Amino acid sequence: MHTLYGGAAVKETDRRCENEYQLSVAALMSNAADGLYQRIHEIRRTHQLSGETVIVCGSGNNGGDGYALALKMKEKGENIQVIAFAPPAAGEPSRYAIALARKGLEPALYANNTNVCDQWLKQAALIVDCIFGSSFDTSRPVYNTFFRVCGEINDASAFVLSADMPSGVSADDGSVALYHDIPCCVKADATVCFGLDKVGLHTYPGAEYAGDVLLEDIGIPPEAIPDNQKVFLLDEEVASYLPKRKLNTHKGSYGRAFLFCGSPSMTGAAVLSAKGALRAGVGLVSCAGVPAVIDVLRNHVLEPIFCTVGETMSGDMDALGACARMDELLPKQTAILAGCGIGNSIGYGKVLVHLMQKASCPFIIDADGLNMLASETGLSVLQNTAKRIPVMITPHPAEMARLMDATIQEVQSNRMAAAKVFARQSGCIVVLKGAGTVIADPEGRCAVNASGNPGMAKGGMGDLLAGFITGFAAQEIEPFKAACIGVYYHGKAGDIAKAVLGEYSLLPHDLETLLGKAIAHSFKA
Repeated sequence: MHTLYGGAAVKETDRRCENEYQLSVAALMSNAADGLYQRIHEIRRTHQLSGETVIVCGSGNNGGDGYALALKMKEKGENIQVIAFAPPAAGEPSRYAIALARKGLEPALYANNTNVCDQWLKQAALIVDCIFGSSFDTSRPVYNTFFRVCGEINDASAFVLSADMPSGVSADDGSVALYHDIPCCVKADATVCFGLDKVGLHTYPGAEYAGDVLLEDIGIPPEAIPDNQKVFLLDEEVASYLPKRKLNTHKGSYGRAFLFCGSPSMTGAAVLSAKGALRAGVGLVSCAGVPAVIDVLRNHVLEPIFCTVGETMSGDMDALGACARMDELLPKQTAILAGCGIGNSIGYGKVLVHLMQKASCPFIIDADGLNMLASETGLSVLQNTAKRIPVMITPHPAEMARLMDATIQEVQSNRMAAAKVFARQSGCIVVLKGAGTVIADPEGRCAVNASGNPGMAKGGMGDLLAGFITGFAAQEIEPFKAACIGVYYHGKAGDIAKAVLGEYSLLPHDLETLLGKAIAHSFKA
């Protein structure tokens, strides 16, 4: 899979380049400027842009890239203006800025020439953002000047190209700077990413501001790049996680998945999760539920084994009888899924806790199951279970917020941090769903998904995904890898469906028959 890097890795790479490979900061800036120059001309041709280029430079090395670019463009006789957001720092940024001034182009300091600079930005055909780059820390205070220049850049009609990172976005996790609780960053149409692809370009909210990500080789030796990174971008290489099937096998060779999903008012959750598990290739699926759920399952899914459990006079699940019935099936299972559409009644909650305490195989919890555990007692059960067996949770942002006793906004403002923190605290693998689904495990591994589309924002899509992941986990694929496979191909199936149906009319059951096609595509590629 494609490795992603944060700001610390970029700094370490720069240090190694200079100290171990005699590749100076000046050389890297020159290479970055060359890459930017080529991309600018490609963009101008593609978008038929004519008019002035305005380069906005910060004080550090990202600003140095901008000054190096400006010097190159000035020497080529191109029509440019340069804005110094802050005076260039000593070293290469200052040297390039001085060389530019000697060529007759003095950068205008934004604080002293605000109205003139704002006018340049309004009239520009193309704006190049070289203010902060990958070194930006979103926890630092943001001042009015940066808020203003971001607003002017974002309001301009120009094509906006960011160098390495949109300024104001963290390379580490995609979080965005805030000015009095208002997002404060450059919104780029494209970002030219130098050498190391950055985490913040692919996880939200940062990905929303990056535009098209254009990777640019600036001559960094592969050996200079740290090899201890644990963040990955999911792609077709997840196919390597799928074990090759042998000819002389049978259904027992591919695991057994047990599903405790669905209730009388949410029978569809049971159907979709069962179909997801089956499409993952698991050998046997068993579904437990009350008669209303089992009746619907029988009519919509032919393959599972059905385990019918009783109800109380009040319509709740008969927890005592259900637990006894399920205990007969549990020893043979290789993965368990619980929670999809089970509601919030006492009986269902008792069965959920019983299953968690009895299970001896990977345990996946989704939806209502997570809501039932969003209490001090429930979280204790979750943590204790995760000490014995692999546990995976698949929350959407609202469910994640309940588990963390946080707001949805707090979760969404730094999705990667939320997933990583809860994975470490709970001992669970966390699959935080949404645009750019984040998968994190207690050991610090993290993956970001790039497949999928807005047409998948429909009720039932998560049930299908939970079943799909469970089906892979049941085949004794390492749980983190099972999550990666399930998330990527679920999104890929959504992309295939979008190509046929569009985003508006795409439904979860449309994906069910395309899950296999999504996997097959990897082996044809």
